[in-house]
Parts: sequence; structure tokens; C-alpha cells
Amino acid sequence: MTRLLTLGKCAYCSGSFSGTIMARHLESCKVRHASPSSQSRDREYILLRNNNKNNNKNNNTAQHHIVYLLKVSSKYFSEYWLFMEADGMCKLEDIDSFLRDMWLECCGHLSCFTINSQRYEIQPDPWFSSRSMRVKLNKILEPGMIFEYVYDFGSSTELILKVISGRLGKIKKGRKPIRLVARNDPILFECHTCKEATATNICSICRSERSIKQASFCGNCLKLHECGEDMALPIVNSPRSGECGYTG
Repeated sequence: MTRLLTLGKCAYCSGSFSGTIMARHLESCKVRHASPSSQSRDREYILLRNNNKNNNKNNNTAQHHIVYLLKVSSKYFSEYWLFMEADGMCKLEDIDSFLRDMWLECCGHLSCFTINSQRYEIQPDPWFSSRSMRVKLNKILEPGMIFEYVYDFGSSTELILKVISGRLGKIKKGRKPIRLVARNDPILFECHTCKEATATNICSICRSERSIKQASFCGNCLKLHECGEDMALPIVNSPRSGECGYTG
């Protein structure tokens, strides 16, 4: 399946980059490093977790003052991506809430993270030997780590998260501990039927059986679509577009 190359804007400098290049850009963005919530670049560092039981006190203290840069992308539709900064004192449940608000929430479905083969849920399930999402990021994350997230165990939306880096510092008091710093621009799809107009709706039935492109229709063509208008949802900038009752 052909992947779309999507661009997005850096929240700091407004530069436009693809998802792959955005990761490198954010690491070197002069405006980001000059912001009040950031340390000067010569103090920025990649946090490497030290598994030695004799970690000294200074190292333990430093791990409580980390800001992580994370990339989130759809597991099957990589054209949907975003980058966030998260204070190390945040918990996995805060990331869960952020992703729900930004991309996912429709009917209060369950969700879980899987990190190093360990499952994390809001309400841990002994059947899966899962743990609570109420664990701080600085206790489990390290740069380079890749892990997974699933929202809704029926019509699932699966995401891949990567810890791009960690830097000394913390989110400035009064600001949200998790901040969106880049996101792919809205994707425009042409109507699958007329091939002329921009699609505005996606058929939830066709979405489960075909590609997003084949399930996208303009308003006029949707009226003639065999599945009926009742099965349509608005196209939104999210990998959950067309799933369950998600409307953005």
C-alpha cells in the first residue's frame, strides 16, 4: 500500500517538514531551544538509563527533571503523526488522556500501552498481568524506546510511540505538562466516486473493508452511495477517522 507523505508545522518556528524530518528538526530548532521551557542546547542531553543499582543521588534527582520528546504515529497509516513534549513527572494515564483528546475519544473505550512486553491499563487486569497507567514517565521511558498503544479493543486504533530524546529541565509552572509541538497537516482525499470533488465524508462500512481513499465521498456522491448516508462520518485529521462513532 502506497504511503502518503504528509507535512506538518513546527509549533516553535512554523517551519514545514515531513514526519521523518520533523524529528531531526525539533532536535535542532533554534526557537525551541531558546524557549523559556527549554535549557540552552549545551545543557541538553540524551538520557540513558543506568541499570547499575549503585546509581548516585545526583543521577536519581536528574531523572525527575526530564522533558521527553515523543513521536506518535498510526501503526497502519503512518501519514498520521504528531510530536509532543511531556514532563517526566507526568504519568502514562496523562499520555492516554492527551491522545484521547487529540485523536481518539468517541465512546469511552478501554485502552492500553505495551512497553517492553508489559501491558499498562487504567484499571489493571489480573488476567493479562497488566500494571497501572499511574506510573511516571521518568520511571519507564528512555530515549530510543519504541512502544505501542491501543484504543478500543473492538474497532481498534493502534499507535506506535517513540521516545526521540530527553533533556534536562521541566515544563514551566502554569503550562500544560504535555504540549503538542507538531502534527501532520489535514489530509485531502478526492471523492472515490466522481474523482473531482474533495471528499468530506467517510463510509464506516467501506472503511472496514477497503482503504480510506476507497471509502471517501463528497456530499453529492454520498447521497447515492449504496451503504447509505447514515453510515457516514466526517473526515477528520486522525487515524481514527471513519471508525466507530468518531467525529473529531
